[in-house]
Amino acid sequence: MTLNNKSRENIIRETVKLVQKNGYAGTSIQDIIKKSKAPKGSMYYYFPKGKDDMIGSSLDKIDAEFQKKFKNAVASCENLSCTLTTLVDLFKHKEKVYGTPSFRLTLLALETIGQDPVVAEKCSDILKSWKKLLAESIENVGIDAEVSENISEWFFTTVQGSICASVIQDDTAFMKVADQSIKLVQNMDAEALKEMFS
Repeated sequence: MTLNNKSRENIIRETVKLVQKNGYAGTSIQDIIKKSKAPKGSMYYYFPKGKDDMIGSSLDKIDAEFQKKFKNAVASCENLSCTLTTLVDLFKHKEKVYGTPSFRLTLLALETIGQDPVVAEKCSDILKSWKKLLAESIENVGIDAEVSENISEWFFTTVQGSICASVIQDDTAFMKVADQSIKLVQNMDAEALKEMFS
């Protein structure tokens, strides 16, 4: 990696940290400059559209990190409970790192839908790809494809709702809702799951 690439990657890395902790409005160019220790001129050299370019690149990095970590962790799962728990554990790990639930793309999409539709649409596209990945992982443990898609939609909505509640109320205890939701389905057989999620 060249010096220039290192500088660009450092800006993206610090933007990832800031946007996951502070959201869109709470992340300013000044914050990014301060945290990355990059000259202001280099910001606009690498990211000519300014903050939105940086946010877009940070979302790409968040997406890549999520997909890599989830795929690696879920590979050994043999049942639905393990698959869903793996997803929740990934979010909880980020909570420990940032002190707030991260991968919080639903909140970021809601925050930007009026002021920056491009960022909001990117968040929406990433969330769709994550739901697809979860559905494929559920199908891999022997559950019908259509049922897997519906479980993924339900569970991702539950997890993102838990994250939103945790951030709004400043209380990470709301993440327990995701754990409680797993208990609802962990002992269901294929027929029961099909009846509930078809």
